[in-house]
Amino acid sequence: MTALKESDAERGGTQPRGRERMSLGSQIVTLFLLAIPVACVAWTVTHEELLREPREFCERKSRDCRRWLRLDIKSERIETEIKEKVAGEESDE
Repeated sequence: MTALKESDAERGGTQPRGRERMSLGSQIVTLFLLAIPVACVAWTVTHEELLREPREFCERKSRDCRRWLRLDIKSERIETEIKEKVAGEESDE
């Protein structure tokens, strides 16, 4: 018996059929097999011409934006108005 089956037998419990634990080697192989499609998608997003415009947009925003998340131009205008009001109130005091 394997160590897993022995420990289950000692506890008096059994695992359902098909739910046996994977060996460390199987887990590592599965990890690398799952990593391959993720790497392919990442490479496509960063290198393909098909996604050039969204990539350039993200690059430009990351370079030019002060904040991590910019909602839109309207929110910038509102933020500017609020800052002007606060500055006006502070100068009145």
